[in-house]
Amino acid sequence: MDRLSSDHDDLASFGTHYVRASDIGSFVYCQRSWWLTRIVGLEPDALLRRKQGTKAHQHHAWLVWFMQLLRVTGIILVLLAVLAALGMWLGWW
Repeated sequence: MDRLSSDHDDLASFGTHYVRASDIGSFVYCQRSWWLTRIVGLEPDALLRRKQGTKAHQHHAWLVWFMQLLRVTGIILVLLAVLAALGMWLGWW
């Protein structure tokens, strides 16, 4: 019984750490980088570049959304113009 409680105490002192897919990917890519980040607690130097990349992607996503809005608006306006031309040709106006 003492053996089981001793094993349980060792596990409890180890702490809870879940292995995520990003952990596996970073470990496979560079084991030293993973060790420095997860075990030592150092942040990579590229933190500023990562923030700039995130900002650039958010800006690009906004541009894509805006261009889709313009495209839908253009299609609606063309359909209204065709309907107006058809109405004028048929003598509705």
